[in-house]
Amino acid sequence: SCRADYLNVTVRYQHHNQRHAARLRLRGLLPRRARPRYCDAHEPSPAGRTRALTVFSQLVDDYIAGTNAWQPAGASSRGFHEHDGRLGERGPRAVEERMAGVRAFLDRVAKIDRASLTGHEPYDLDLLERRLKWELTENEHVRSWQRSPAGYLGSIGSGCNGLVIRDSAPLDERVRSLTGRLRAVPALLSQAKQNLTDPSRAHVETSIEQAAGMRALFLRDLPDAVARSSDASLKREFEAVNAAALAAVDGFAAWMRSDLLPKANDAFAWGADSMRKLLSETDSIDEPLDTLIARGEDDLRAHQQLLRDVAAKIDPNAAPADVVDAVSRDHPAPEQLLPGVVALLEELRQFSIDAGICTMPTDVRIAVTETPGFSRMTTQAACSTPGPFETRAKEAYYYVTPPDAAWPAERIESYMKFFNRHSIAGVSAHEAYPGHYVHLTYLHRAKSVAGR
Repeated sequence: SCRADYLNVTVRYQHHNQRHAARLRLRGLLPRRARPRYCDAHEPSPAGRTRALTVFSQLVDDYIAGTNAWQPAGASSRGFHEHDGRLGERGPRAVEERMAGVRAFLDRVAKIDRASLTGHEPYDLDLLERRLKWELTENEHVRSWQRSPAGYLGSIGSGCNGLVIRDSAPLDERVRSLTGRLRAVPALLSQAKQNLTDPSRAHVETSIEQAAGMRALFLRDLPDAVARSSDASLKREFEAVNAAALAAVDGFAAWMRSDLLPKANDAFAWGADSMRKLLSETDSIDEPLDTLIARGEDDLRAHQQLLRDVAAKIDPNAAPADVVDAVSRDHPAPEQLLPGVVALLEELRQFSIDAGICTMPTDVRIAVTETPGFSRMTTQAACSTPGPFETRAKEAYYYVTPPDAAWPAERIESYMKFFNRHSIAGVSAHEAYPGHYVHLTYLHRAKSVAGR
């Protein structure tokens, strides 16, 4: 009964937060998402609306096509497969051309007769404009492409892994695409070395671990998937490019340790201006930072008091930190982590239905599996679903990262506290039911191409 009560509180708390945020937005106390500045009661003429909608639809199509070509791995994850055999160019000239393309898209956005758009269309245009502005901000101010190796390694890891974990095409077709991406690995990492002119120490250190985790992809995951192919010639081609890709990643990791890390700096803060742009351009939040910080501090103090109140009910003679530590020690053994999550997910799914929180968009269950090695440095739990434009693949994964068996016992114990029997229900509700898996699967039904 305690477990049922906890599930009830956890899931209803998340549902309550969503409804409460919606009420606050209606009252003007929180910003509305993608609230266009130009929405009004204007009734567009039929001819003007046709022209505006035609121009906007073409802009969306061109943006998707251009972005898919720029981000082949991202295109695959979204459900577009015309670039499955590529990783994309990241040399200085390619970056300049992409930024010129983004500015050209923004020029086209500015020329659209916004007043002639209706329904969800003004919000879609606002969303696209903010997205384009954020890409410029990320490139020119955040500069991850010059500061962090993680994006380059992530494109390789997710781009190759994504082709073998989902049945988006017949196996041999996916293996051919995989060989194309593996063949491109050395060139992409060579471009990364050119671009990483202002490295951040924290990002480089994490990326060194990330590269080490990627070895399992080349040595185990990809070969195991390709072994199912009956095309001997294709398998030999894969083996050659896979070995070359592994050597390139190992060489890149050695370069990061010997060359990049010694010249890395400790600066990592984005600054207020970039943070304002992040909130505005990715979350449609335009309130002043001081207002948001004050609201966050008020919320923090309120929850700290709630923590003290709850801790006192559990053990009135102990300090709150000691109570939290005792509760966190109630966790499964590492080898029981994934089986426990599997059982919990079905319980969460049925609870979400019975409690009237949501209906399920599909009968396909999300599969629980260990997080791929290339993501373990930054991920304890995550959801991976077919993209909103995917028409064939159905496989979805709830990734959970168990502790490394080689760690000292005290580090394993500290790590497993995150997966204590009480918090894992909240984490799983967030990632799977009624959280990301449900949300992202419903996204397939969105009528708006731009919104998807």
